[in-house]
Amino acid sequence: MMPFYVVMVNATPGLTVHDVQDALGTEHAWYRIANNLWIVRTYMNPDELQDLLVGCVRPAGTLFISELNPRNRQGWMPQEFWNWLNGQVRRR
Repeated sequence: MMPFYVVMVNATPGLTVHDVQDALGTEHAWYRIANNLWIVRTYMNPDELQDLLVGCVRPAGTLFISELNPRNRQGWMPQEFWNWLNGQVRRR
């Protein structure tokens, strides 16, 4: 099963959310849930994700990546998010 990650990126000054999303690309399923927070589904491991995103945070930004269990969840989110997440969980 392809894992999910929660990815928090505070981009280095001068870069934007669009730069982070460009780094994530289209080969990974991702959903931005806050200005600096994404849920990412990819076959990459955390080290590979860090390598992918490190250019967005060096030298003065921050990055946090952690695996996420989307089956054990609860929250108050827009329906669009739940539709995306449920669709991703069903794909396995």
